Amino acid sequence: MRKIDRKIEKTWNLHLNPGTDHMNPTESPHFLGYYFIIGTMKSGTTSLYAYVTQHPSIVAARRKELNTLVPWGLKGVSPPPPDFKKYIRDMAPEGFPSTPFMLGESSGYINKPGSLNILRDLFPKARLILSYRPAADRMASFYRMMKTRKRYPDSVSFRDTYRKWLEGSRYHDAEHAQHLLSLFPREQILVLTLNELQHDPQGTMQRVFKHLGLPPHQVDDLTPRNVTRKIPIPADQMRECKLACEELDQAVEKIWSLRLGTHSKTPDHP
Repeated sequence: MRKIDRKIEKTWNLHLNPGTDHMNPTESPHFLGYYFIIGTMKSGTTSLYAYVTQHPSIVAARRKELNTLVPWGLKGVSPPPPDFKKYIRDMAPEGFPSTPFMLGESSGYINKPGSLNILRDLFPKARLILSYRPAADRMASFYRMMKTRKRYPDSVSFRDTYRKWLEGSRYHDAEHAQHLLSLFPREQILVLTLNELQHDPQGTMQRVFKHLGLPPHQVDDLTPRNVTRKIPIPADQMRECKLACEELDQAVEKIWSLRLGTHSKTPDHP
């Protein structure tokens, strides 16, 4: 970790105490806080990012979803030959480090094991936030997003897409969770559900701030972000998808000791 600290010091003309508890912001007035929302896709991560960055001690990254480490993870390289200056330059907002914290978000981390390896190598003491929702709802939300953006032709059905996704590894959440737990201590990972964020947003955000070692803060703007337009999905196809995803959801619930909640009946989330 000290090697990484030296790169940060050189890039930003800082001095970091090597004996500092990296998760205690009171130990160093200019410490670069390592906070990441790592997934899962279409589980409210855009809303969560918008809520977290309303805390006065959090400085948002220049761009919400940098994905800087993800391409290296796809190549299976760990550790990468990182251009760390570029990473920090891309991530840091204007005026950093006058404010001590910033936060990155990319739902691509959790389902790309190589990227998690790199995240651990570069930021072993990072505090991570992971959000879940039922896999069938995530698939439906992603399908609607792709249809809205004209990425899927009219001929592509929801049945076609969810079956293809189940053949791949994107929605193998239990495997991804086990890999994450092999890299980071459980106490560095806060696991939420979209159901919690929708039904008790203020209470959920206080849990988030506590996990990040920050004082409580009232989030004023709880407007859902990046809401996907409700494109109709045939009921029979949705039922098939829910049945096909039951075991995936149960495995996730067992690993994290949580309940994903009912399938969404509220406006779609990112």
